[in-house]
Amino acid sequence: MTALYTGVNLYRLDHFYSLDFDLAIFGQGVWLLSRGDVPFVTIRGLNLFGAHATWIHLPVALLFAVLGPLADVRVLVLLQSGALALRARQPRGPLPGGRSPPIARPGGLDAPMPRK
Repeated sequence: MTALYTGVNLYRLDHFYSLDFDLAIFGQGVWLLSRGDVPFVTIRGLNLFGAHATWIHLPVALLFAVLGPLADVRVLVLLQSGALALRARQPRGPLPGGRSPPIARPGGLDAPMPRK
């Protein structure tokens, strides 16, 4: 399923089908970070970290710097697919103590698990 999802998204990207406005924002921001520039995203008119701090962009920018000329938005699509696949492999349900895995909580690391 992950391979199908990745393949469809890469096909859409290669054939100029719109994936999402966010892909352009994060693609430009990570590309600027990978070159040591201030990540001022002109698409948004705001710094990449202006709305909220998404620190995952720093290791992704390092990956972009290592890949050099091979780095483009396809790397972001592959990373997204990999993250979704990893999440699908995590155990379902609450952890001991009634808390959900950190990656699954929309409120962040300290948010309590919602009760049904």
